[in-house]
Amino acid sequence: MRRARTTRASRAAAAAAAMTSLALAAAAAPAAAAPAAAVGPATSRTANPVTAYIADAGSTTVTPILAATNTPGPPINVGDYPFLIAATPDGKTAYIADMGDGEHPSTVTPIQTATNTAGPQIPVGICPMAIAITPDGKTAYVVDAGDDETSGRVIPIQTATNTAGSPIVAGPVPYAIAIVP
Repeated sequence: MRRARTTRASRAAAAAAAMTSLALAAAAAPAAAAPAAAVGPATSRTANPVTAYIADAGSTTVTPILAATNTPGPPINVGDYPFLIAATPDGKTAYIADMGDGEHPSTVTPIQTATNTAGPQIPVGICPMAIAITPDGKTAYVVDAGDDETSGRVIPIQTATNTAGSPIVAGPVPYAIAIVP
C-alpha cells in the first residue's frame, strides 16, 4: 500500500511543480516593523504592502517576496515538499500544505504574515490536493486524496486555534474544493 501512496504523492508533487504555488497576502504589522523597502512584515495596513509566498516544493520552505520590490526574504521552514497555499481573507495568516516525506503524514503549517513566523504543523492526512478558506476566515478546508487504504476526505481546520476537526468523507479521490458564500 505504501507504493500507491508514493505514486499518488509523486503525481501530485509533479503537478504542483508544474504550477506556481503563490499566495498574496496584505500583511499588517506592529509599528516597530521593518521599513517597506525590506522584505518582511508590512509597516501599516494603509501602506498596503503585498507579500507573495512561494512554495519551494523541492524543499521544506516557503519564500516570502515583497511584491513592491520583488525582493525575496529569508525562507520560512514548513513541512516536507510544500506545494499548496491559501491565505485568510484578512491576509493575516497563510496556510501551507505539504506532501510529507513518505514516512510521516502530510501537514498544514500556518504562517503569521505580519512576522513571517511559522506556527505548529497540523496533521492533515496522506495526500493533500487542495486547500480553501471560508469567506469569514474561520475555517480552512484541506482536501486529502487518501491512498488505497484510506478514503478521500476533507479536514476542517479551525483558524482561531489552528486545530484540525473530524475528517469528512468525500469520495474515492477528491481533488479540488471551492467555497461559495
